[in-house]
Formats: sequence, structure tokens, C-alpha cells
Amino acid sequence: MTDAAMMTVVYLTMVGFILLLPYLSRGDVLFGVRFAPGVRHSEIGLRHLRIYRLQVLALAALAAVPLLAWHDYRAVPRSFFAVAVLFFVVFYSHWRSLRRLAPDALPVREAALSEPQENMSPWFWLLLPAALILAAAAVYLRLHWESIPPIVPVHWNVHNQPDDWALKSIRSVYGPLLVGLVMTLWTALMGMAILYGSRRTDLRPRLVVMLLVCANAIALLFSCIALMPLLRVTAWLMPGLPLLLIVGSLAWVLWALRRTRTPSEPTPNECWYGGMIYYNPQDPAIFVEKRVGIGYTMNFANPLGWLLVGGIILVVVVIGRVIGHPGA
Repeated sequence: MTDAAMMTVVYLTMVGFILLLPYLSRGDVLFGVRFAPGVRHSEIGLRHLRIYRLQVLALAALAAVPLLAWHDYRAVPRSFFAVAVLFFVVFYSHWRSLRRLAPDALPVREAALSEPQENMSPWFWLLLPAALILAAAAVYLRLHWESIPPIVPVHWNVHNQPDDWALKSIRSVYGPLLVGLVMTLWTALMGMAILYGSRRTDLRPRLVVMLLVCANAIALLFSCIALMPLLRVTAWLMPGLPLLLIVGSLAWVLWALRRTRTPSEPTPNECWYGGMIYYNPQDPAIFVEKRVGIGYTMNFANPLGWLLVGGIILVVVVIGRVIGHPGA
């Protein structure tokens, strides 16, 4: 597949995801605003969804003009950025319009934070395969150290061809495994934070399991990267297997949520900004269910949430230090 074809596929996938985004939420939420169940099938819901689809398609077609008219595929990143910015403008306009129509308060029963009642301990054994994968890769590299070439690849293009190299060293060879270990542990810790820092809902245990599956996908991906100097990995296999795990677990979460038909978490509409940012100093939860998409978002009024943000920044810095100048 050529670079142009691959970038076009990615662009169309992005547009398709944006079109589906209003549907990736509970049945009582529309564009980040909580109504009574079934709002998407009401006259107002159908009208807003129809207008949204037309707006997104028109904006995507306009942003794709450089691709179609002048075959300037270098403009794809700019098209991505333009579609993303215009999408937020369009989404915000629908959120603002619907926010004025939403009821001020809905009858809800809001649970306080407490110890998780779900028995999630057996599920954390899902971290064992991730640990074994990383350990096996490390042992294999140690046993075949003499077979590793003096110059090792450290970056690959979209065709799985190396385009940057570094001198063989502990850092350049084992760096991907260290990055995989840090990201795997961080993903597991995020699952623990959600389990203990959010209200009990039917989504919470499923999302924790999905994060544990993602931890295995991360370990598998970075183990494959670390073994690239010794093993020829098929171009589609290295990203394909981890992506299959992530997509499969996400599909399981979506399927389970569609079967339950339970309402969204009872967070006040007035504490949501743009349908995506939640700020409520009166809410002890660190995480709350997203109004847009599947998962959890941070309560930006909770100081503990900002500690987690600091942890994310620290992870990024560590990864940057490990992969930056690996041959040094």
C-alpha cells in the first residue's frame, strides 16, 4: 500500500469515527447533554443528528480538496487538523443548542464513592501474560546478544521499513521493553484509579477489564519492536495483533452496554462544558463516565485528578528520555 493510499484510508477512518461519535454514548445522552432515555429517536434528536451528519460530510469533503483536486497527499496532516478543529466547533454548537432544551434536573439516585463491590481480583491476573511477554522478550535478547547487529533500527516508517538507527547498547536494545513496561504498569494503575475513584456502574468493571487487555496489547507491541533486530516480523503482524486485542475488547464493552440499556451516570448537565469537560467541586469522584465516547473522564475540580495528570506527564517524559538518542 502506498503512502497516499494509507493516509487516505486513515483520513476516511477518522471521518467515519467522527460521524459515529454521537452514537457512542448512553441512550439518554445526546451531544454530551443528558435527557430522558430514547432522546436520539425523538424529533429533536433525529433533526440534530441529521444536521450533524451533513455538516461533518461537507467539512470532510472541503478539507479533502487538496487530496482529490491536486493529489497533494502532503496536505493530509493539515486536513486532519482542519477536520478535528471544525468538528469541535460543530459539536459545540449542537451541545450549546441542546443544553438550553435539557431539563434542569432529572430524577436520579446518586451513589456515593465507596469500596468497589465488584470482585475484580481474578481479572488482574490478566496482567500475568503481559509480564511473561516482556520477560520472554528480555531473556531472548540476552541469550542472542551476540547475534544482534552493531547498528539496530530504532524507528520504522508506515511500510515497516527502518528509517533511523542507533549503535547497539543496553539502552537501544532494551529501551522498547522498558517503554512497554512503563506503559503497561501505567495502564494497570489507571484501571485501579478508575475502580477506586469513580461511582459503581455497570461500565466500571468492563472498562477495567478492557484496560487490562490493552496492557497486554502494549506489552506485545513493544516486545515485537524490541525483537525486530533479530526476527523478521510481518508488516501487518506487529500492529495487527495488539490492535485486534484493543478493538475486540472495545467491541465487547459496546455490546455489553447496548444490552444493559441502563441510564448514564447522574452527573449534572450544568457541570459539563462542551459535553466533554466535567468540573464539579461538590462531586468527590475523581473519574466520571464520559458523555461523549465510551470510558471515563476526569473531574477537573478534584485535586487528585491533577496528580494523575502529573503522572501522565511523568510517563511521557520517561518514555521520551528512553527513546531519545538511544545510541548514546
